[in-house]
Amino acid sequence: INEEFQESNEFKNCILFNCRGEVNVKQIHFPNDSYVKCYEGPQILDITLKPLSSINKCCDIYLFGKRWDCGSLLYKHLDILFKMASQELMQIEEGAKLYNSLGTNAERISNTSINYKKSRRYCVELYLFVQNYIKSLCSSSDFAWMLQHMFPLIIKKMSTLQRQLKRLTDLPDYVYLHGCNSSGNKIAQPSYHLLHVHLDLRWLNITLLFYLSKAKEHLEFNSDSSFIQQYCDLSGFYKSIQQLIFELFDIIIKRYEKIEINSLHKKSPFVCTCIQELWALLQILSDSLNKNNLGKKFWDFLSDYINSMMNGFQNNSAFFDQDNSAVYSNLSCTSRITCSLWAIYSIAKLYKLADYDVISCYPLLEDLLKAIVTEDMTESVMRTCLIFIEKICIDIWEPKVEPIVLLWEYFQKKLNNHFYIPGATPDSLAIVSKNARGLLNQIKSFLQDVNSVRDSFQHFLRILGLHLEKTKDSPKHWRLIKARIFTKLSPANVVTLSQIGEYHFVSLFLTMALTLGYPQVGNKIFELGNLSKNSRGNLNIELIKGQLAFVIIILENDGNAENAIKPIVEYVNSLSAVEHIDTLRLFAEAMQDILHCHDCMTQGQHLLIDAWLLNYLSCCSNTESSKVLTSLLRIIKRHKQLIIFQKPEPQFLLFLNKLWGQLEPYLSTLLASTQSSIPAEASEIAAALAMLYHNFGSQETFKNIFSLFLCREVADVSMIRRFLCHFIEYFGMNNILPSYNKIIIKAWLRCCFFCDCKENPEMRQFTTFILTIPEIKILFDGCEESLSSMEEPLLMFFICLHNKYSSLEDIYKKQAIREKLFSYVEGLENWIKPVLCNPRNTDQIKRLYNTVGNMFRLVAPLLYVKSKPNTLLQQLIDQLLLPFAVHNPDTKIHENIITAIRLHLHLFIQGLIQLNPEEDHYILRILKELITIYVPRCVHSSINSTSVQTTFSLVGEFRNFDYKLKTFILKTICNIFLKRKARRPSNHAIYGLIFIREIMNLHGKYDNVFSCLITCTFERVCDVIMYCDGNTPEHRTAKEIMKLFLNNNSLRINNMIMEDVKTALTVITNENLAWSSRQIFELMTFLSLEAPDVVLNFLPKLLELIKDVELKRGVGYDKTLRMGFEKVENDLNVLTRKII
Repeated sequence: INEEFQESNEFKNCILFNCRGEVNVKQIHFPNDSYVKCYEGPQILDITLKPLSSINKCCDIYLFGKRWDCGSLLYKHLDILFKMASQELMQIEEGAKLYNSLGTNAERISNTSINYKKSRRYCVELYLFVQNYIKSLCSSSDFAWMLQHMFPLIIKKMSTLQRQLKRLTDLPDYVYLHGCNSSGNKIAQPSYHLLHVHLDLRWLNITLLFYLSKAKEHLEFNSDSSFIQQYCDLSGFYKSIQQLIFELFDIIIKRYEKIEINSLHKKSPFVCTCIQELWALLQILSDSLNKNNLGKKFWDFLSDYINSMMNGFQNNSAFFDQDNSAVYSNLSCTSRITCSLWAIYSIAKLYKLADYDVISCYPLLEDLLKAIVTEDMTESVMRTCLIFIEKICIDIWEPKVEPIVLLWEYFQKKLNNHFYIPGATPDSLAIVSKNARGLLNQIKSFLQDVNSVRDSFQHFLRILGLHLEKTKDSPKHWRLIKARIFTKLSPANVVTLSQIGEYHFVSLFLTMALTLGYPQVGNKIFELGNLSKNSRGNLNIELIKGQLAFVIIILENDGNAENAIKPIVEYVNSLSAVEHIDTLRLFAEAMQDILHCHDCMTQGQHLLIDAWLLNYLSCCSNTESSKVLTSLLRIIKRHKQLIIFQKPEPQFLLFLNKLWGQLEPYLSTLLASTQSSIPAEASEIAAALAMLYHNFGSQETFKNIFSLFLCREVADVSMIRRFLCHFIEYFGMNNILPSYNKIIIKAWLRCCFFCDCKENPEMRQFTTFILTIPEIKILFDGCEESLSSMEEPLLMFFICLHNKYSSLEDIYKKQAIREKLFSYVEGLENWIKPVLCNPRNTDQIKRLYNTVGNMFRLVAPLLYVKSKPNTLLQQLIDQLLLPFAVHNPDTKIHENIITAIRLHLHLFIQGLIQLNPEEDHYILRILKELITIYVPRCVHSSINSTSVQTTFSLVGEFRNFDYKLKTFILKTICNIFLKRKARRPSNHAIYGLIFIREIMNLHGKYDNVFSCLITCTFERVCDVIMYCDGNTPEHRTAKEIMKLFLNNNSLRINNMIMEDVKTALTVITNENLAWSSRQIFELMTFLSLEAPDVVLNFLPKLLELIKDVELKRGVGYDKTLRMGFEKVENDLNVLTRKII
């Protein structure tokens, strides 16, 4: 034997398993350089016996790095060759052990001279040579004697080497840990080559056994040796296949136990790509033999293992070899069903990866599904199982009914379950949709995308739906499924369903309708729903949701939904909105979705509008009603565009009539209500309906809509404003009927009274339209530009009326102006009632008092006729300022109202003062009552206000009043609140004094105001100082006011004011000196301390008045008066010297 090493030419390209690392679960095909592609089925079964040229002549072959004689090698050196193979295997095993024991120092042996790949290659080359040698010997009967001699030796050596290899499951864990490597055969790691040499030799052993058995048949070789019989016929060959399959499945079980159940679908059951390819080779080999009527199918081998595993491997002789030792590891498995499904899916997929016709094995799958039905599977395990079931039944195998039916058997018992995994994150939970559209979208989403599936029942529905889609052209499938499903869903069973059960029930039928078509299941869900009403005769909300979803499906498929809509609407009409608001809300949301499905109304959509709508709108929230009205408005607008080009459908006219029939009572209640907030869309939808009815010639309905907003009491005037703005927008400014101009003008004035025009675009638009009305153009000839440009057009309106009225001398023309104004504001007293009854809107209340106050200020003569009862002015006074209850001091006025009066009372008083109160006792009384009632209330509110400056308009605007009004107010304050010679002042005296003090503080620097204050209030303030108890707040406040008077610069600059003070002091002294001399001299002493110059100037007059009193008393000298005078004089002298 030549010891020199040369590379063998014959086995230069021998096939080795070449690992590509972990298996990619998304893999589509085996790569072209894979073991499977090199060892395809036809090649495996090729038993053509071609003679080797080298067997009849002398030639050499290289095995184990040595040169051998090819013809005599096996005959002479068979034992040596297998011993050398055994040594190579031992070398790889020892290297793997050493590598593992060194751990982190394993790299020390990476550069050794040992080539583990070469050792592995030597073993493979030996098997390939033996295989080719046997084929050559079989090519001629001349070599039969050699075969007969060598058969026992070859079989024995193969058996010995296989025992040395042992089972795949006997390999240590570190071998599998390092055996998977994407670097493949380039790696020098001994554990890698140890695993793969096992795979190489196990596969080559099976193929060599096949060739041996076929060679025996070919040569009609018979042997008496039972050992040869055991291994040289096909039964031994099949036994080897079975044993390898069992070992490979044991590896799957061991891998399964190391992977979390939730991650199972992301991992392959195969440790590496080589094991995956070995499964594929066994699959191809077994099925190819079976096609040639040789042996069992691949799935039969796998079924034997899985079925026995499910039974615990009990009493099955197929699982023991000739020496009665088990050929399986009998590993424990936490979930045999899940593991089996995982393996079946991955193994079934190998057909497609190898580009072979897929062969299914539904009996095996059905056995597993039957086990699922009988077992109590946890939700997490069931979810994982369904992932593999879907991929097997839908993606890989041809569709079949039985798995679907078995899954239904499992889930029909659990319809009331929540399919919840304890401790799961919120995003993994299944969500019950609140409305029909959401439910439908949810089902569509998990039918289209498995990632949308949230629980096992949804996954079952996905599998069912995909199966029905796949078998649409096969009615037999549907008939079988329908029969099994419908028989389990009798009315009695549906009644027992909980809410979640009804949700699952509805989802089931919707899934079938979406995939198979609604005609197949539509009648059944309505029939079961109506027969399964609860004890109170009500349909549960999930059933209604499902029926509504069916209506949407019908419309999406261009079907007529009238028969489906009618029973639902009839039922919803019978519900109480208070008790069943959730059901009505559900129906309202569904109605919006249904109406948006199509532009036309020919499929029964008009039936959706009925009595339920009024009930719902009356009880739902403002947001919800806005959504409904917006949806209806969108439909109306869409049809408004359509009818421009075509005649309206009769169903659309029915839709409009039914809609207005429900909206009219709703809007009537809404407009009159002072409590509820009003959806903005209500006005627009009414305007749109008015426009459509006008265009269709339904004038009666058009008038009803118009008068509803403009001729009735409306609590929220913004509704009128929005209605008219949209009305103008829809009709155009030039298309509105002239007969409605007066009503529109009244509505504009009504809006101006309550709506701020500064930043409101609707009011600006409205005002622009008003200026186009001829009646307004005539009335405000030349003032239109001012009216449109002003921030407050209502103010300009009153100014123009005032100017027009003032410029006229003809009493009849003036009367005509008065009547014109009255026709515009007729009903104002009714307009303001809702606002006053519900004064919570601060801005609206302020706006009302401001606008009415300005109307009083500018056009009071137009509002009032002396001696005429019940004029508009009188009605407004009684409503806004002097209702009956306000005369009671204990009556509490709403905070917003008292705030508005405090800000705008001066406007009313300015208007009333123009009506000559001195000649009209009614007006005089009204003015006095306003001051009497509101000065205490408003001054008190101003005191409590956080503002530094007073907010009481009678104080704030006092400087701008004319002299007549100033004196009237001050004298009325003094006469009502500051009684003469009162030791104990009235309850409201303090408010009168504070009122005076506030005016002095705010406007005292102006001579006209200061002079008026001195003239009207100086005497009364002195009276309080003289007679009021010194410990009272009134006395202190009066002194504060007097100090302000005496220290005012105008007193010394303006001689006229000084004379007014002197005159006032003369009057006070003349009235009180004779009988209250002490109080007079105390007053003089107080005045001396604050303004000695004033008292010094008054002393001559005081002495003169004392003498007059002495003369009247008939004495020449009154000691008390003289002593009082001398004291005042001495005090002045002392003060004068201090000043000097």
